[in-house]
Amino acid sequence: MKTFKIALLLLLSFSGFAQQFTVSSKISKVKATGLHNIALTPDFRCYADGNLAGIRIFDSNSKEVPYILSSPEKIRIESGFEKFPLLLKRIAADSVSQVFIENTSGTKWNEVTLVIANTDAVKTYSISGSNDNSEWFGLVNNQTLSGLYSHADTMVYKTLPLPVNTYRYLKIEFNDKTSLPLNITGAGRITGKPIAAALVEIPNAHVKVTEMLLEKRTRVTVTFNDPVIIDQIAFNITNPRLYNRNAALFVSRSHTVRKKTTTYLEQELAFTLNSANKNIISNLNLIENKVVIDIENKDNEPLEIASVKLYQMPVNLIANLTAGENYSVMAGNIQLHEPDYDLKDFKSQIPAVLPQATLSKPEPVNAKPKGINADKSPWIMWACIAAGALILFYFCYNLVRDMKSSEKTHT
Repeated sequence: MKTFKIALLLLLSFSGFAQQFTVSSKISKVKATGLHNIALTPDFRCYADGNLAGIRIFDSNSKEVPYILSSPEKIRIESGFEKFPLLLKRIAADSVSQVFIENTSGTKWNEVTLVIANTDAVKTYSISGSNDNSEWFGLVNNQTLSGLYSHADTMVYKTLPLPVNTYRYLKIEFNDKTSLPLNITGAGRITGKPIAAALVEIPNAHVKVTEMLLEKRTRVTVTFNDPVIIDQIAFNITNPRLYNRNAALFVSRSHTVRKKTTTYLEQELAFTLNSANKNIISNLNLIENKVVIDIENKDNEPLEIASVKLYQMPVNLIANLTAGENYSVMAGNIQLHEPDYDLKDFKSQIPAVLPQATLSKPEPVNAKPKGINADKSPWIMWACIAAGALILFYFCYNLVRDMKSSEKTHT
């Protein structure tokens, strides 16, 4: 039995080793209790696995804190607001208030935005639709409306999702059993065309420009200390005034034959640099610590490149944090799957604007950071697993042998 306990202890120790995170960062500026937006910085993400599934938030008691990932591909310009007539507000019963709205545009709608006086109340609501303001049909039933409190404004804009419909009239009924009715001052639809979300510049890029005169090419090499996610590259070219050059982006690859490893450049993308364009290469979705860009000059003078900047799409965590509590964000555990928290079911009810909580400078957990594509070289992990299996087999074999010897002694 003693041998079995030793084997079990070794196996558990090995499992703990396999489940290590690679980076940790503290959360600061938690001054109020509630939902917060936590932006993941590029230097933090370079230690995490590419799909971000291995991220976990822990409080000071090592208790896991639920979160959802928010990676906006588009955001809306919320400067425009198309108002709909607010036909009627009334108290229908002791615990029910009603709001009637008319869709004067006559078009399909899949959401309605209410203008609500600042409050900390939480309501449940149902929505029905009608074409004649008489016969009503169900659309939304028993949903929760929260996040109505603002630190800065007297009014809060809340968008309620709807099944796509063409009803001329909407009736929204609120349950007022636990609090007084809401003060709804307007209704309508937020207008504006979608625009791309602001990207985050990747710091610590080492840019080297080499003129290859004999080959009539300019080579731009960008390197990082660790692999990073690259979504966009922007060129700032100052001279000549008019130019049109073919270019290609290469990434570093390697292959091994008979224990000999060869490194080579593989073309990932072909594009054009033109004085009439912004010279921004988007939608790259690369995970690299080195990219090489070759520009064909032909018989022209080389381009004067003032700067080359690389960007990545922002990724945020949304979590419910407590004021004064200390939190840590851990990442880089490639064996973890994406967590399944209840918070994801309330994503549509989360306010568009949340208090910001920031991450401190990331600290590697292991002596040697694994980087964002550590999962591409898992031989160390498998070697450890094999060693652990052999140790376990050895102790199990001895355990069985001892048991047989014990049985022979008793007989």
